[in-house]
Amino acid sequence: MMKQVQLAKPGGLDNLLYVDAKVPKSKDYEVIVKVGASSLNYHDLLVAQGGIPTRDRRVPLSDCGGVIYQVGESVSKWKEGDSVI
Repeated sequence: MMKQVQLAKPGGLDNLLYVDAKVPKSKDYEVIVKVGASSLNYHDLLVAQGGIPTRDRRVPLSDCGGVIYQVGESVSKWKEGDSVI
């Protein structure tokens, strides 16, 4: 399990939820990043306020840094343990 910030529904920052979520499995050409630091920027604020259409339960994250936790089978440039921003 992991902690995740989700936007319950657009309408403002009060709709941000801090929840437990399953760690996803990376798809073929994806990496999963264990986030060590993040920020909400203006784009994320617009999403939270409904200024940019989105689905409910979106993870509002445009900027972050961390370590690659898992790589998909077809990923060749990155490996688990690589630092990313």
